[in-house]
Amino acid sequence: MFSIYILTYNEDLDIAACIESALLSDDVIIVDSISSDRTVEIANQYPVRVVQHAFESHGRQRTWMLKEVPTKYEWVYILEADERMTPELFSE
Repeated sequence: MFSIYILTYNEDLDIAACIESALLSDDVIIVDSISSDRTVEIANQYPVRVVQHAFESHGRQRTWMLKEVPTKYEWVYILEADERMTPELFSE
């Protein structure tokens, strides 16, 4: 098993489908870059953790996330909101 981070910024059109695909894991964390749309509101309707952090760059956001946002599992997978986790990928 592994934890899944989902990186978001104004992803209200994609976030629900992304979260639903990621719920193969019981530890899903939304890392939102202070969205101004309904991304966080939608994410909060699911059994996921939501954290917000101001975006500086992709590298800095990922570094902050990996250092500051604890996960349930040692292994993690990182998704962008327009990506989907598949059962085949999850089983690898």
